[in-house]
Amino acid sequence: MKVLSKLNLDVASENGATRYVLAQRGLTAFSMGENVAIFVRKKTKTSSEVEVVSKKAIATNVFAPDWLDDIHKELAARILAK
Repeated sequence: MKVLSKLNLDVASENGATRYVLAQRGLTAFSMGENVAIFVRKKTKTSSEVEVVSKKAIATNVFAPDWLDDIHKELAARILAK
């Protein structure tokens, strides 16, 4: 949640039992908005897999950012800082 907040993405919904978060960013000067889904899968006792899916709110919006790298970089920085 801290990563999403830092990136100015608003949490639209979350489900701890199924380990997913849906986030959004609304209209900006350069974008009509984006939708982001984050899925966390436990792989072993000590490791997890994080999948990020980033979609433009409107397909023709060429300026909407792809949030994959930003979210993964922020998550990695937080994990390595611990």
